[in-house]
Amino acid sequence: MIRICSDCGKDMGEKPPYEDTSVTHGMCPDCVDKVRETLREMREGRENIGGKSHERTYGPIICEQTWN
Repeated sequence: MIRICSDCGKDMGEKPPYEDTSVTHGMCPDCVDKVRETLREMREGRENIGGKSHERTYGPIICEQTWN
């Protein structure tokens, strides 16, 4: 299976079964870091997150992932 980042579209290589050429999505480490930084800013109560003004924002739930 071919892995593609669902956020930036970067090719993240393949995962088993290797003979399957279908595409699966996840998030690359760089995009996960960006989301974590945004969530950290939200927890700290910053009004200006990522250059945008937010009154109250709830972000996605991030699961820990080990990248091979």
